[in-house]
Amino acid sequence: MLIGVIDDLLMLRRIILFVKKIYFYFRFGKQFHSVGNVKIGKNLSVIFENKNCECSIGSNVVIGSNVVLHCDGSRLIIGDNTTIDHNTVLRLWGGEIIIGNNVYINSCCVLDGHGLLSIGDNCLIGMQVAVIPSNHIIKDLEMNINRQGEEVLPVIIEENVWIGSGAKILAGVHLKKGSVIGSNAVVKNSVEENTIAVGVPAKKMIKR
Repeated sequence: MLIGVIDDLLMLRRIILFVKKIYFYFRFGKQFHSVGNVKIGKNLSVIFENKNCECSIGSNVVIGSNVVLHCDGSRLIIGDNTTIDHNTVLRLWGGEIIIGNNVYINSCCVLDGHGLLSIGDNCLIGMQVAVIPSNHIIKDLEMNINRQGEEVLPVIIEENVWIGSGAKILAGVHLKKGSVIGSNAVVKNSVEENTIAVGVPAKKMIKR
């Protein structure tokens, strides 16, 4: 009898997941893919400006209220057991964002893709963090800055990194495994493994 109940529960779970996939398909379109249980808050906005863009959501993902997934690049991938808290914006800007497993992204963050933003497994990102993998070009003094284009430099965040609230991670930065970034730091240079960096601009304080 117990085996029969378990089988019924497993079947019910499969039915619920299937219904959710159908719901996501009709709400967000065929480019939105979910492989497992996803919990979505109010007013999730998924914008596809590129018909070839892929948006893939892993299993047991939590997406808070008023989150924006702006898919105007090649791909947005969110791994398993990851949380994106409320009022956070992920925009590809022609590039891609790849987020690993067991990642927590707190509220009111802005994560841009441009060339590439890669976030490894088991990372913690505090509230109001901004990651911007591009710079405006300012070399030509005879031309307005807004006409000079951008320099795109990928941002790589390896696994087990903690970024404190309010920090800014700028173009070309590589945060290596186990590094910690202090609150409100402005990071313009790469940070070595298991290193704590703080300040404006961020500098190495100590090794963990």
